[in-house]
This record gives sequence, C-alpha cells and structure tokens, in this order.
Amino acid sequence: MPDANALDVAERVRAKMDELAKDFPDDLTYEVYFDTTTYTRECIDEVFKALRDAVLLVALVVLLSCKTGGRRSFR
Repeated sequence: MPDANALDVAERVRAKMDELAKDFPDDLTYEVYFDTTTYTRECIDEVFKALRDAVLLVALVVLLSCKTGGRRSFR
C-alpha cells in the first residue's frame, strides 16, 4: 500500500500479535526478529534535532545582526 505509514502499521501489528498471543498455547511464543521501524524512529528524531539546531542558529545570527545594527565589521 503506497499510502501506508510504516510506523503505524508496525504498531498495529504488534498490538494485534499481543492480543492473539493471549490465546496461544503455553509453550508457543513469538518474537520480532527484524524491525526497520526502530531505524525509522531514530532517523525522525535526528531530523527534529537538526531542525531545532538550525532554528537556534538562525535565531542567534539574526539576534547578533540586530544587536550590531547591521554594521559590518570586516574593515
């Protein structure tokens, strides 16, 4: 499905498996061996951190340029 959200799908699958596991025989368990959503979540967190850093740097540059009145001190 091209419009599916991988994080949402993984969460719903885990919830359904937990629900189904209640009816499993006592000697039957399941494990998720390969989950790419962990990497996806980490990437999303890193993007937000980079965005936060960029906004802070831009705000600092704007603040400093306002303090100097736009004067250049390259002479």
